Amino acid sequence: MNVRLIGFGSVVSAIIGGCLGFSMADLAYTSNPSQITNPIEEKYQRLDYNWVYIGAVSGFVIGMGQEMVRELKKDADDEEKKSEKSHLNNHKFS
Repeated sequence: MNVRLIGFGSVVSAIIGGCLGFSMADLAYTSNPSQITNPIEEKYQRLDYNWVYIGAVSGFVIGMGQEMVRELKKDADDEEKKSEKSHLNNHKFS
């Protein structure tokens, strides 16, 4: 398994997720934060900046998972080709 490729894919996905989170923060921005009067909703007042972190972490996890599956699939395909090749070589000389 190529760890560098997995790391690179997860970092790139984290950057993309952070950019999407920044876009969500811009969309979720309220121009007048004093509109929030409910004390339960006060904890969500700065949630717009947390979108960047949420997007970056989810992008990192999704990118890492995707690259790991891709690498495992490549390793399984290589192993299958070796198995077929050795199986054909064994029957060739029989």
